[in-house]
Amino acid sequence: QAIARRSDGVLLFPSSSSGKSIEMLQAAHVPFVLLSSSLAPYQTDSVIIDDELGGYLAGRHLMEAGCRKVAFLASSNSAPSYAPRCKGFLRACDEAGVTAHSRFFYTFHYGDIASDQLDASSPAVLLPRLKHEGVEGLFIFCDIEAWCIMATLQRSSQLNAYDFKIVSFDNIDSALASPIPLCSVDCGLEQMARTSMELLRDRIQGDNRPPQTIVCPVHLVCRNSCQVKK
Repeated sequence: QAIARRSDGVLLFPSSSSGKSIEMLQAAHVPFVLLSSSLAPYQTDSVIIDDELGGYLAGRHLMEAGCRKVAFLASSNSAPSYAPRCKGFLRACDEAGVTAHSRFFYTFHYGDIASDQLDASSPAVLLPRLKHEGVEGLFIFCDIEAWCIMATLQRSSQLNAYDFKIVSFDNIDSALASPIPLCSVDCGLEQMARTSMELLRDRIQGDNRPPQTIVCPVHLVCRNSCQVKK
């Protein structure tokens, strides 16, 4: 539709299946910029988040909160940002001496909070299992998924909201106050938006430099879902 409407340019949040979209835009010579993540093997303009550093900061935050048995939870492991966040998380574990036997990786069914058809990947089933295995801290892929997990804890008859120390990614709370405070990695969404628009504008105006990859800095915002007494 963007091509048919002769759009001057396109901002695209890529998923693992965005290759066809990228090829269509390239074939139509429509300038575009990928937001949040690049997508291999395509060489394109991208304004990306430092996902690896963000994963590291999240993992380190849990370690500094005293966690020595941790898990990384996500609703999918196919998002382009999953692997670098995982890599950073593992680096934090390695630095803290958390062995491979004390770090876990699970995918869960997002949206299964109130479902009666539960399986091993449903939060209501997965979380008691993690508690039984002695997991203390959770790094959850993004804030929306973290709120899903935290809502499950609040509704559970087997668990409570303080059974896990939690840190997440996106810092949506900076723009949209949530009812559940959450430690989260801020990925500079406003800066990413401004930078991507500037880059796209330059391309629309005829800038023909090689593809640019601009990395936005990240930092961690603590709202005490890590349960550290201050």
